[in-house]
Amino acid sequence: MHAPLDGGDAFGLFQLALARGAELAEARSIAVNVFVMIETVFLFNCRSLSRPLWQVAPFSNLWVWFGAGTMLLLKLAFTYLDAFQQVFGTAPISLAAWGEIAAVALGVMAIMEGEKAWQQRQHRSKA
Repeated sequence: MHAPLDGGDAFGLFQLALARGAELAEARSIAVNVFVMIETVFLFNCRSLSRPLWQVAPFSNLWVWFGAGTMLLLKLAFTYLDAFQQVFGTAPISLAAWGEIAAVALGVMAIMEGEKAWQQRQHRSKA
């Protein structure tokens, strides 16, 4: 369910950045970071396919935190280190762009949590 959200949101923020005058490399960095942020939200969300995110013990699976932390470091390197910028054609992004990326990821999380709640209601109504 989340794949169409990834692509649409990444493309939307990519186009928005270009419309605001960002260089292609910066818009590319924003789009990639949207994908990674949404996938990170999805990773935490999938710790339970039926219970809300806040009902799952935060450290019930330390591998999730290890994966998310590693991905964060790689994402920051991809965005801010010159060597990665040269290889991938990326550029640093602003704090405002990070805010937009986080807002999109939180919106996707809300959609995923809404889907879980809807499925729980459907399951209860059948019982």
